[in-house]
Amino acid sequence: MSSQAAKGIRAAFALTDKEELRALITAAGFHTVRIRIDSQMIRYPSLKEFVPGYLSATPVAQVAASLDEPTRGTILREIETSLQAYLDDGGLAAPIEAHVVVAEN
Repeated sequence: MSSQAAKGIRAAFALTDKEELRALITAAGFHTVRIRIDSQMIRYPSLKEFVPGYLSATPVAQVAASLDEPTRGTILREIETSLQAYLDDGGLAAPIEAHVVVAEN
């Protein structure tokens, strides 16, 4: 996968600086901006189904879909290997965090 495609995957997680987020929300005309970090567990019964589904929802969906089968298989195995610590008897159980914004218009 190209470095451009890798940037596409990371783009979904690009806005991690809460002050940058606050500035964007304020610039859009909102005030009394309150930001909190929230976390929860995502659960998915099958890692083999989760990874392609996740990739299909990212900016690199077309690139991932156009990969030949051996390349796609290699990437999926690497992702599955890196997620092994998040597997339990029910499948994938991984923590996620997000900034939650509440503001007035």
